Amino acid sequence: MKGYQIKISVQWTDPEVWRRVWIPSRLTFRDLHLVIQMLFGWKNEYIYEFYLEDSECVLTGNPYGKGNRSGGRMAPEKLLADDFLRKEKHIWYLYDYGETWEHLIEIEKTVEMDRRCPQVLDGEGPNMDEKYGSVLEFELKREEAPSFRAEEVNEWFRSNMEIPIRKREILFRVAGGKRHWETDDRMKDLLQEMREEGGGPRWETIRKERAEDVPRTLAESYAGRSREELCEIARHCRFRGYSKLRKRELESWLQDRLLEEDVMFRLMKKSSAGELELFDRAVRDGCVEVPDESRQPYDFLWKYCVLDSAGCLAVPENVRMAYEKLNDSGRRRTLQEAWKIRTFCQGAVYLYGMISVKELKELWKQYEGNMPDDLLLKEVLQEWKDSRGTILFDGKQIMDEWLEETEDRQKLEKEREGIERYLPESMDEFLRYGREGRQEPDAQTERALRFFCGKLSSGKDGTELFYDIREQVRIQGASGNMTELLRSLPVTVPRGKPEYEWLVYVRETAENTRSWHTNGFTLRELGKHVSGERKASEAGNLRILPEGKKIYPNDPCPCGSGRKYKHCCGRKQ
Repeated sequence: MKGYQIKISVQWTDPEVWRRVWIPSRLTFRDLHLVIQMLFGWKNEYIYEFYLEDSECVLTGNPYGKGNRSGGRMAPEKLLADDFLRKEKHIWYLYDYGETWEHLIEIEKTVEMDRRCPQVLDGEGPNMDEKYGSVLEFELKREEAPSFRAEEVNEWFRSNMEIPIRKREILFRVAGGKRHWETDDRMKDLLQEMREEGGGPRWETIRKERAEDVPRTLAESYAGRSREELCEIARHCRFRGYSKLRKRELESWLQDRLLEEDVMFRLMKKSSAGELELFDRAVRDGCVEVPDESRQPYDFLWKYCVLDSAGCLAVPENVRMAYEKLNDSGRRRTLQEAWKIRTFCQGAVYLYGMISVKELKELWKQYEGNMPDDLLLKEVLQEWKDSRGTILFDGKQIMDEWLEETEDRQKLEKEREGIERYLPESMDEFLRYGREGRQEPDAQTERALRFFCGKLSSGKDGTELFYDIREQVRIQGASGNMTELLRSLPVTVPRGKPEYEWLVYVRETAENTRSWHTNGFTLRELGKHVSGERKASEAGNLRILPEGKKIYPNDPCPCGSGRKYKHCCGRKQ
């Protein structure tokens, strides 16, 4: 069973009060809150808050479980910490709004654990206490504070905090949650917008003025960045030997490493076509204007470009020269092939959840007639082996982060046993799943999409709800209770006739969505596919619901609850 090694420190204490601990996977933020309370001797009396900086998310909890300000699926007792422990550099935990005791949670590494309870590894400093009104008062009375005894805490964890494997929730966009599974390349929309606008005389004047202010060298551009940010770039590139360098030395050292041909080309392969197209425009035009809402930390641009406060993206002269030397037709073909392999892998994970490297190669061969370039494939897989992203590689197979636990993979394999793999009609269609990371509306779901858009306050909310349903079905399957699926959505639907009306369209969407549990097929396709070969009941206990049939009061409810229609969705409000 996987777990995480984290270090938690109370800010502004001197010497610092900190604890290092192992925590199991599949724990909620409320579980993590209780772990922190025990580690520092807090008494769990006040409101607490988790601030997830990279995800721009705040979770607020009440120690008594009432009136949680986050609400719904964003409440600490609902949301698993795993989704953020993989991605966040650190997490802030604030306890007691009156005094605001700040704790910094640093995620150090992933570990293997043989138990489901936390385990203290190390720590320094005494326990804390709510009676101290501030850090200053605590420091003045530090000698009076109770001692921290790691073994006693571990004994308490073993006896009282066996954390069950919590059910993982999908974050819905309509509910205000940021989708951790979103993989769209937003750069394409930005580039299309820039092509349509074309700049004009005003922008041409601004561009010339900005171009004159662009630093000549990459090292000069790094002068405006903090040492911590430069170290982060070095870590991201997996460089070594920089930790003892002073900032000025680090600026030159990092520039020299990034301008090496093999390093620059390796980072080009890890970028996307949209990112390099924007980079090409900046090289050609001197600088390009990037709208504020589109300024994201794209890896290649983050390392090699300058973005000023006005949104002008520019390329230093020595970076431009190094890039032009590399940008020949042969390397461009290699880049296109590398991007294609990565997108193909993403499409396979999107459709099937997990796939072995051997099966992946065979799939590629079915479309292309030959095996993928082995070296490029290894480079792509290595990216996922080294990262904490949404796709993981364990040395044998690639998988969605949702399937990181062995038990989840085994359960999925058993559920879809005997169901052959769905194959898109063409390589282009396969790549579209990897590139877009979603299933677009089609003839079977267009009616449902119109219904959602008409019922919600805006067409955007309706569209996002449609994609949220599809994402839940893709990951968790559609053979369960449709009423439960509807009631899990971030919309309030009155029971009775209104709920049944919604159920028709939720079911319509669910049955026409590709899922890992049906090996990439939709339920409707699988129903047609197994006819004459296997009974639908044998196909992983999946049930195809009838279309257009009148429902009588004593008929089984079509939502799948097992109750009569008159006692379920057909009952009067």
